[in-house]
Amino acid sequence: MKTKNKFKIITGFTPSDSIKNLKKNAISRVYCGYYDDESEKKWPVAFGCINRRGEGVNFYGWEKLARFAKEAHKENISVYVTLNSHYYIKEQYGWLKKAVKHIKDEPGITGIITNDLGLLLLLKEMNFKKDITISTLATAFNSNAVNFYKKFGAKRIVLDRQMTPKEILDITAAHPDTDFEIFVLSAGGCLFIDGYCSLFHCFEQLKNETVFAGISKGQKYDTSTPGAGCCEVLNCLNSNRFSLTDCSANTETENFFNLSKTLGFSCNICMLYKLKDIGNITLKIDNRGANGSGVTNLEMLSRLLNAAGTSKNNNEYIKKAKQILKQCKNIKCNSKICLYGK
Repeated sequence: MKTKNKFKIITGFTPSDSIKNLKKNAISRVYCGYYDDESEKKWPVAFGCINRRGEGVNFYGWEKLARFAKEAHKENISVYVTLNSHYYIKEQYGWLKKAVKHIKDEPGITGIITNDLGLLLLLKEMNFKKDITISTLATAFNSNAVNFYKKFGAKRIVLDRQMTPKEILDITAAHPDTDFEIFVLSAGGCLFIDGYCSLFHCFEQLKNETVFAGISKGQKYDTSTPGAGCCEVLNCLNSNRFSLTDCSANTETENFFNLSKTLGFSCNICMLYKLKDIGNITLKIDNRGANGSGVTNLEMLSRLLNAAGTSKNNNEYIKKAKQILKQCKNIKCNSKICLYGK
């Protein structure tokens, strides 16, 4: 990935991804998660009880993750392990202590991504010396929050998708000794604050009951029903036309609204030109499988970064970015429903 800017990039890594693809695209930092027989029996990974990675994109068993970390380390790729559930209960701390010890003792692992205050205290108690990244779930929106987490040894903080370019510029300038990550090319369409994702704004699932926008609910904890309720509402809006009563409707009625597909694609690409000269910003690709380190996203990002580095001004870059978005994702940008539009 040859670019003319200062951005660093981190992407999620899954068991189906390859180190060869990381090297091809000049990715030198990844994050991943794992679960094992003990955690799966007590706190199934599908519920986000261990990390926010979910099934299929987590390594099953510490040994597999450690083997990947060793291979990545040989290629100078930094590996971060996610232990970023919203919170952990007392019964989980025996498992967490073993996990932290694994991470401490594996030379191929650079650090950990977390946000739970109890786990941060545990890291201090266990004399954890590796890098600590504060997850976006921690909702660090201002300098006071950044200073708070730095007291726990945080070297890096992931900022919320809702932050504007000015807010990002202000917070990064105030903390030049801290690296900040911002999501880009996110596959999700959730417009809620990350720290509240799946916590306050999801619909309970009851089998065979339609409740909103054509969502058929499943039984509580029915993992066969994909997506959290609210996020699935937005996925239903991921088309040119939608109905408030039926996502699948395809006839024209007064309930239809013309919307861009942007609602299903929180891209953040419009801010890259304004942030391109900030040295302590890393771009984070939200890889939970099909939309993460896949070739389409990385190739698209390469084109965007080159556009940001070669454009004469922000207006020129925005024009190029919209063209790239249309060409790569067949999505027409609509600033009226963009989180960052005026």
